[in-house]
Amino acid sequence: MIWDLSHKMENDQPRFATHTQYFRMMWSRLEEGGNSAHAQIIMGEHSGTHVDAPSHFFRGRKTIDQLPLESFVGSGRCIDVRHVGPGEAVLEEDITRFESASGSICAGEIVLFCFGFDALWGPGSLGKGYSSAWPGVSGEVARLLVQRSVRAVGTDAISIDASGSLNSPAHHALLAEDVPIYENLTGLSRLLGRSFKFCGVPLLIGEGTGSPVRAWAEGDLKNS
Repeated sequence: MIWDLSHKMENDQPRFATHTQYFRMMWSRLEEGGNSAHAQIIMGEHSGTHVDAPSHFFRGRKTIDQLPLESFVGSGRCIDVRHVGPGEAVLEEDITRFESASGSICAGEIVLFCFGFDALWGPGSLGKGYSSAWPGVSGEVARLLVQRSVRAVGTDAISIDASGSLNSPAHHALLAEDVPIYENLTGLSRLLGRSFKFCGVPLLIGEGTGSPVRAWAEGDLKNS
């Protein structure tokens, strides 16, 4: 079974306040006499479901095209943190509770946090709640995951750091150790309690600080 974990790209979709908006405009239409149909797309490196590279926060560090493909594929673990509300952060005790029930997080795994926040995604005013306040991961948890040597970390919220957090501690802890960060994932609740493989490969953007991805997970229905 394969699960799509990406939001559909569309005009007026949610975005982080300081990031550029996604825009798509038809450039040639068959019904208007064009030989082919195609559109112009304008978007930021962090539009929609995307992955952050270390250079997003650190000058002179690896850009998205410099990270190996192995950084974006691996065995996944999905942690249920739907009890964490907007402006709040996942704490070390949440990780301890998860590992007690599901086993220790292992080196090389890709850890995804299911806040259930993707339910608030939508174009225009429908997505206002998604981008106004959101949950995230604390700096202590991010450092713990680095100690576990995880391959990547992801969230179904707009940022890995909770709204209102000072100095983006989770971003700094993870990207400083070349751990990519996935943001704006969706459908993570389907992965809870399952064993799965995660894949979210970026575009090969020269000197990119990040890239939109088509993220997906593959698992066995028997693990539900």
